[in-house]
Amino acid sequence: MWFIVVDAYSKWPEVIQMKVGKTTTMEVVNALSEMFSRYGIAEEIVSDNGTQFTSEEFQQWCSQQGIRHICSAPYQPQSNGQAERFVQAFKNDMVKSQGEGERKEDIRR
Repeated sequence: MWFIVVDAYSKWPEVIQMKVGKTTTMEVVNALSEMFSRYGIAEEIVSDNGTQFTSEEFQQWCSQQGIRHICSAPYQPQSNGQAERFVQAFKNDMVKSQGEGERKEDIRR
């Protein structure tokens, strides 16, 4: 399971490996908090409508951090096109790299 974040301005992608079955709101918040500790807190987050992002807990965290949260339209992944393009490229690259080595090393490359 991979959590993919793409910065809208720089186009910089971050790929975070998540434990299968562990994509709870708190796991997502922890991953974002760690990323924000390196790069600074985002002004705005655009996400899909996953339960991790639509929960009251996530909304409260965004509010506490001063982050504006926008959910993309349901069943309209193109409304968050930049991230969706990266997801497709990532999936294609992962398929190509299968069997070539360690997953984390593949991600780094």
